[in-house]
This record gives sequence, C-alpha cells and structure tokens, in this order.
Amino acid sequence: MVYWKGKGNAWDHEEKAMISFLVILILLLSNPPKVLVLTNGKVLTCRSYEVANGMVTLYMKDQSFSIPEKMVDWERSKKETIRRKAEQEQKALEKARAEARAAELEEEAEAKPKKPISFTQSDYKKIAKRTGRATTTGTTTVKYRKMGNTILVSAGINGKGPFDFVLDTGAAVTVISPDTAGSLSITPTQEQARLVGVAGEAINAHYGILREVALGNSKVFNLKAVIRGIPQLNDLQIVGLLGQDFLNHFVMSLDSAGQTLTLTPHGLGSVVSSEAIQDPRVVFEEFRSVAQALDGHYKRVVSLGGQRAGMAELGLVKEINGKISKLRTQIGKYRNTLEDFPVENLSPKQRENVEGFLNCYAHFNRILSELQRFAQQLGKAYSNPGAATVLSVLDRRRDGVNEAVRKFQDCQ
Repeated sequence: MVYWKGKGNAWDHEEKAMISFLVILILLLSNPPKVLVLTNGKVLTCRSYEVANGMVTLYMKDQSFSIPEKMVDWERSKKETIRRKAEQEQKALEKARAEARAAELEEEAEAKPKKPISFTQSDYKKIAKRTGRATTTGTTTVKYRKMGNTILVSAGINGKGPFDFVLDTGAAVTVISPDTAGSLSITPTQEQARLVGVAGEAINAHYGILREVALGNSKVFNLKAVIRGIPQLNDLQIVGLLGQDFLNHFVMSLDSAGQTLTLTPHGLGSVVSSEAIQDPRVVFEEFRSVAQALDGHYKRVVSLGGQRAGMAELGLVKEINGKISKLRTQIGKYRNTLEDFPVENLSPKQRENVEGFLNCYAHFNRILSELQRFAQQLGKAYSNPGAATVLSVLDRRRDGVNEAVRKFQDCQ
C-alpha cells in the first residue's frame, strides 16, 4: 500500500518513483503486445489477432497472416501473457526507482558545498606549445557561465569585445570564427592548419594572429589561432574555442560553487607583467651582489694561506653556485619573453628598458658564465688549497668576472 505523504509540492522520492512507475506502466499496458504459444512450443508476438472460421489472423506492424486455430495452445498462451505482463510491471517499477534514486543523489550533491577544482600543467598531457607571450597584473579571477557541461567565458580580442568563447581544455589550439576574425581585421596567414573532424575527416583551415587575447587582466599577445567556423556554436552567438595554447601560460583553477575561473601566472620565465620590466642596471645589481659575495670568499681563500677551509664555507660557495644557475635560467627565459613583448603597450621608459636589456643580454650571459667559473674554482680552492695551480687559476677567474662587468658597463 502506498501512503501519499506529500505536502503541496514537497513530495518525497518514493512518491515520485511511484508516479513515474504508474506513468511508465500505463504507456506499456495501453496497447500491450499479444502473445500466442503454439502447440509445437513456438511463441508468436503480434499487435493483435482475430479468431474466425477456425483460423487465427495475426496482425503485425506491416503485415498479417493466418494459422489454423488448432495450432494455438490457448492455456499456455494465457499463462505466458500473464508472465510477460508481470515482468513488464517489474521492469517499470525498477526503472522508476532508479530514476528517483538518481534524482535523490543529484539533490544531495547539489546540497553539499562544492570545493574549487584546480587544473595545472601537471594534470594534463602537453598537447600544445605556448604561442605568443603572456602578460598579467597578477592573479585574475573572472566569472564563467555553464551551458550544459560546457564552460563559457567572455574574452577580449585585440582590445574589442567581450566575445563569448567555449573554454576547452581538450583543444590544442584556439579557434575563432571567420566572421569575428573579419570584423576585427584579422587576416588569414598563408600557413594552413590541418584539423580532424568529428567523423575523422581532414579539414583544412588557415591560421590568424590574434594581437591580444584578454581574459580579465590576463593577456596573451600574438596568439596563433585557427580561423574556422563551428556550426554548432554559430547559432548560440559563440565565436570560438579558447584552447590550451592560451591556457598553458597560466595555472587554472575552477571554482564550480562560485562559477569563477582563476588564472595565475607561472612565473617570470613564462609570463611577465609590464610593471616587471626592469632597467638593465637593476638586473645587473643582482649579479653584482653575487660577485661581491664570491669576492669575499676569494679574500678568505687568500687569508687561509694554503690551509683547508671548513665545510660551512664550502657549503656557502656551493649555495652561491646554485643561485647563479637559477639566475642563468631566469635571465634566459626573461629574454625570450621580452623578445616578443608588445612594446606598443609600454611606456617610453619601459621600451627603453626592453631595448637596453636585449642589447646587453650577451654581456649578462657572459657575466653569469664567468661568475660560475669563479665559484667552481673557489670550491676547488677551499677543498684543495695546496695545489700549485689553484690560486693562479682562481686569479684568472676573478679577472674574467671583472672583464665581463667592464664590457657590460660599456654596453650601457
């Protein structure tokens, strides 16, 4: 027996299951198939049948045929009909209960507080190289919208917009519709993009350079995107896909509860803000502090007069050597970033800094190379101060640093 405990619209899931069951059952039994079991054991199913003049006429969907009435085992036909009816009722009930349970679980999931879901570069296979260069004023958080399971974001292109894009972490490249590209005067390049369609067919398209793609305060410049229409998106006023070639510049975090997207720059090597573009002389001061520290160790080696230094002093030199290696990596990435940096977005002073850094990069690199050689030789001098050539080589390494610094100053 079913007790209807609902108040107004507040029905529980068991009541919903029963309603669903009754609806399904009515649909199943409104015109149930007829079952006839023959004397030879064969079972025939038909839409309906008629008995007349010793013959049974069976009506199928698109045809009908007749058999002698004596070939039908009516008792077994009745039992088989009852059995199938009970089986259908049971299936209908199980389906209704499953639907009710699914609805219950969905409501429980909605009621629970949702934690942000974060994706970083380590969470996916690298399927796209970074194209263009990124700039940001820091961490950016923007709102996104849902369309089914699809995430939509509003992005600016070349300083115009916003335009709606699908945020597609599975797309290697960004795609923009031909109409939008045309309205922004984005000219297709000669380079062709070879894509694979849903059915596996080859699709040819052309690339176009997006001078600026902005999501909040996060921007990527000179992004090579595919110019191609996506019919499924055109009617929805969605202009394309924002792919991994944009997202690879950032650590991405999705907060499904607040429907926000946060982009955080990886670091100076991969992204750089316009505020971070420094006067080359400021960058040089980092090198100068390293050189002064090494010079202090040089004087210490000389003062020891051939005696072995302690482990603590040797450890300090190794630590400085490690810092030099990090500086070399950082300065190389910084140079790569500035080479393609859009100078039109910079102040005159910042443009001067970019030009000065790039012009003097070779000297920066030379200073770091000489500092590393100097540090390595200091390590040898601390470990084996009695060797005949240690101090003479150490003097040459020190002179090499001084010469590299002098050339840098000439560059200025």
